[in-house]
Amino acid sequence: MIHWDLSKNVFSSAGMNDEVPYNDALLFAPDCQYKDGKYYMYYCQLADQAEGVAIGNSPTGPFKGGRALNVGEYQQIDPCVFIDADGEAYYIWGQFSMKMAKLNSDMLSPDESTIVKDVLTEKEHHFHEGAFMTKRNNIYYLVFADISRAGIPSCLGYATSDKPMGPYVYRGVIIDNDHCDPDCWNNHGSIAEFK
Repeated sequence: MIHWDLSKNVFSSAGMNDEVPYNDALLFAPDCQYKDGKYYMYYCQLADQAEGVAIGNSPTGPFKGGRALNVGEYQQIDPCVFIDADGEAYYIWGQFSMKMAKLNSDMLSPDESTIVKDVLTEKEHHFHEGAFMTKRNNIYYLVFADISRAGIPSCLGYATSDKPMGPYVYRGVIIDNDHCDPDCWNNHGSIAEFK
């Protein structure tokens, strides 16, 4: 956890390794998930808030075949994918209002009939963006950019539920950067088991 390798140009929407045929907008906030021997990288493009996915054979890419995800009227940002113990995959995204849907077995398309909006909201959960889901002891945890400190997303907050699609109860701030310099906010995070 001290020394890191940087893998450059593993996926692009323009120029070298351009794998997004439908536009050249900048890519933001990717998430990668492994299933059945493949790595699926989910991304968003801020210019038109398009959601997309590409496939690789390694977590460091290269990722190929970028394609748009159809999430209906809910195009937004900051994708996350969680695969539960039963193999069900969930696509999570949004800003100000978190959305969630089950992914089809191909991992390339959400089941539009399962889309739920307002899983987390600004008003009830202080949710801004950047959700990450994990599970421990049959409790589902959502970590996200939290606006409870001065109305700016400078902190990481979390909410819990006993069901993946909620309802969720806001539990508080876990990393507090109240009023810190916006250039160093820790506002997109995740939880990983180490050793």
